[in-house]
Amino acid sequence: MLKEGLTPYDDSFFIEKVNSKVFYTMPREHSHDYYEIYYQLYGERYYIINNRSYYIKKGDIVLINKGVFHKTTYAGAINYERVLVGFKEHILKDIIPQEEFTELLSTFEKDISIINLSIQNQHTFEVLFTKLIHENNNRLSSYETYSKLLLVELLININRHLEKGHVSYLEFPSALHKKVSEIAQYITDNCDKVLNLDILAHKFLISPYYLSRVFKDVTGFNLIQFINSERIKKSQYLLIETSLPIYEICEVVGFNSTIHFTRVFNSFTSMSPSKYRKLNSKQKDN
Repeated sequence: MLKEGLTPYDDSFFIEKVNSKVFYTMPREHSHDYYEIYYQLYGERYYIINNRSYYIKKGDIVLINKGVFHKTTYAGAINYERVLVGFKEHILKDIIPQEEFTELLSTFEKDISIINLSIQNQHTFEVLFTKLIHENNNRLSSYETYSKLLLVELLININRHLEKGHVSYLEFPSALHKKVSEIAQYITDNCDKVLNLDILAHKFLISPYYLSRVFKDVTGFNLIQFINSERIKKSQYLLIETSLPIYEICEVVGFNSTIHFTRVFNSFTSMSPSKYRKLNSKQKDN
């Protein structure tokens, strides 16, 4: 897997191009405290956003808002190429008026996360991505300012496409993906309840063996990993937004013991629930 443009301008703005010739599925969903623009240059991927799977092909742009959980997975072809732009909002505040700033970022708040570009429009966007990568790699005089201006131009073009309706409302790539997305949404809505393979197979009228296999194929998770992932996401919210003691949060999100909860939490976040709460409460205060 070849990566280009990895060195960020700073921790608030980066551009990355990946050319992969190996099988790759992201191990788990993740979220960021920055906005993300993903562009598929070549090949295909499944992009999972908030438990729904989207089929992404050449010329598709994916918009990811801050805090939205997502991942990409194998979609049948090993070779693919993509560009990723990540940025925090403060880097734009000094170069565009507040009203336009708010309007451009509102693009990430909309229900539509995927833009399908025509061949002609693909060229327009690919020129912008190429310029961004060139600026990052060569770092000539005033490259930071020019890169920010290119980012603004990119956001304006995205916003105009959405305003003109140059968007395809993506259906599920197959009935199988629709069914798995329904199961994933049920898990998200009911992660505080007792959930296991047999219970879910019975509810959705699928054999346990078949459910276990197709869920892994579509999401990249085995069923228990996904259930735990949803419980940990809910616990992260409760740790930051409430003052509930940890043992109560453990029960609220569906774990039977604090020891098991702490072990699973640590496997997802590399820290204990108490440390996560302390760290994020400081950031919130700041």
